[in-house]
Amino acid sequence: MESGHDALLGTVLSFRADLAGQSGDVGALLGVTRAALSRPGMSPGQIAYDHYQLARAYALVGDRQAATSTAVAADERAWAALEYGGEMPPWDYYRDRAFFDLEAGTTRAALGQHEQGVELLTAGLDGLDADSASADWTGTYVCHLARAQLAIGERDDAAQSVERARSIAARNRSARLSALVRTVSASMDP
Repeated sequence: MESGHDALLGTVLSFRADLAGQSGDVGALLGVTRAALSRPGMSPGQIAYDHYQLARAYALVGDRQAATSTAVAADERAWAALEYGGEMPPWDYYRDRAFFDLEAGTTRAALGQHEQGVELLTAGLDGLDADSASADWTGTYVCHLARAQLAIGERDDAAQSVERARSIAARNRSARLSALVRTVSASMDP
């Protein structure tokens, strides 16, 4: 890494891109993620994450070829990040195998590869420690799992995932996650 400042600035851009995506601003999601990836000094884990985020942005704008090739690049970068033995910024502490499985699963589901998405999201959720498993951010991945399960006809499993996400939202008193759970739950109605 060139400097902690460069790495932190890139991470901030990445989070801004994520917030843009959550609010439905796909153009900002795409553009700000690209800007984050152009920053020097990014950690291998951040680069991998940003490639997953970029792949999902391409999927949202309908560029399947770019989405697929970027997802493959993200997988390669995730493996490189897991094998990296150098210095990492302290805010990268959670970028482990479980996290990258969650990101890969979410990305595969966004590409319509729902069975692979279910497998990866399940592996990622199973790999979390107890504190992370009950964290607010985990509920978002559980909602992604529910949607992927529903897409492959696993309605009972999807209903269990919705209840798990609902429990996480209640435990964390998260209005954001509660709203997401309501949206996913409504999509299950025939």
